[in-house]
Amino acid sequence: MSNRKIEFKNIYVSMICAFAFVFTFIFFGPCEIYAGNIGDMTFPISKLIPVLVLSGAIVFVIIVGILILLRGKLFTYALSFLFAVTLAGYIQGNFLNIDHGTLDGREIAWLHYKWPMLANLLFWFAMIIGAFMLAEYKKRLWSKSIMHISALLCIMQIAALVSLFWGTDLTWRQSVEEEKYLSTSGMFELSDSQNVVFFLLDRCDRAFFDNLIEQHPEWSEHLNGFTEYHDFTGSFSKTYPSITYLLTGVIDDETIPLLISEKEYHQKAWSNSSFLPEIRETGYQVGVYS
Repeated sequence: MSNRKIEFKNIYVSMICAFAFVFTFIFFGPCEIYAGNIGDMTFPISKLIPVLVLSGAIVFVIIVGILILLRGKLFTYALSFLFAVTLAGYIQGNFLNIDHGTLDGREIAWLHYKWPMLANLLFWFAMIIGAFMLAEYKKRLWSKSIMHISALLCIMQIAALVSLFWGTDLTWRQSVEEEKYLSTSGMFELSDSQNVVFFLLDRCDRAFFDNLIEQHPEWSEHLNGFTEYHDFTGSFSKTYPSITYLLTGVIDDETIPLLISEKEYHQKAWSNSSFLPEIRETGYQVGVYS
């Protein structure tokens, strides 16, 4: 095979492998997270896609540029490493990730996961060494494997994205959020008199608070001046839909699929609640700081 054909083939294989790497880690990963948590996203996917495409294009050009500058075994090992990381990352993300429970800010006991972490480390080591050995002893199989498996990874992930977003209304979030923005204006402004401040603890169980005060009665001295409601407590483990429930009293219908109920629940809760409107009708200004 002539040097020109070898160089062309190297560029071709490099582009396929680099695209698979970029698509897996830069495009597919964030899109999958967005699709799985679309109800919690405060921005439309149309804001996300251009950033991912631009970032992916830059990384793709850099990777391909570096690979085509390499020659001989240096090129072979660099491409093998890239391919092994891409394939291992796909397998890790889809089949080997550990369930850490609800990631709610509490400290994770990493020592409990030392054996799974060691197994993961050995898996990645085996994938990289395996790719190197394949390149060393089965050069033709190595080349075909990189091209075909890289292309297959892209096809499978494209199909997965289509299935994740199929039937999902991706436009309502944009229409809902277009006129909203975050601001610190007036955050610490209070009236000269007649201020009423509510602290909403979105995932605090009343029983937990009672036990805490029972064990440390001296702590209640620091709460002097507060009005305490003994018959009211949050009913959810997450900020959504806890805050909406605390301010409206309307319970979330968990029998409805999440992607459908998120929008419908908010509309139902706020349209059937008179709490905040009645406060405003008495002459108070209402500010919600989340």
